[in-house]
Amino acid sequence: MQKNVGGYDRIARLVVGPLLAVTGITQKCPLNRALGIDTYRGETETDVETPGRDAGRPS
Repeated sequence: MQKNVGGYDRIARLVVGPLLAVTGITQKCPLNRALGIDTYRGETETDVETPGRDAGRPS
């Protein structure tokens, strides 16, 4: 197979690839934070029930 990736492209891939893997594992991306982007769809503080908060309400 003929090579088609040059020096700068190769270096960029070697640097950016592991950084993307780390943000994927930790679920924290400094670029998203800097841009104000939040794509996390998990529980938020309003989704979590606080003990005693709903006391007295029928279930």
